[in-house]
Amino acid sequence: MVKRISTSSSNIYEGFKRIRASRGDEDLAHIILGVAKISAKNRLTIPKEVLTKYGFKKGDLILFVEEEGKLVVKKGLMTRIG
Repeated sequence: MVKRISTSSSNIYEGFKRIRASRGDEDLAHIILGVAKISAKNRLTIPKEVLTKYGFKKGDLILFVEEEGKLVVKKGLMTRIG
């Protein structure tokens, strides 16, 4: 029998927490703030913890920037275009 693995964002995040606990890697808690999954329509839901911690609000622009070969997500300076 094959066990189906859930791929919901919350289950993936819980998996990261279990791996961290099993490895004793407490520093990882400060790196992973949450997990998001891209939908079939290429939509991304930002975890509530990230929205709250960084003060994102409806209508805010989010910038995807490459810095030293890494993807960095930044809050845009403007909240609306047009």
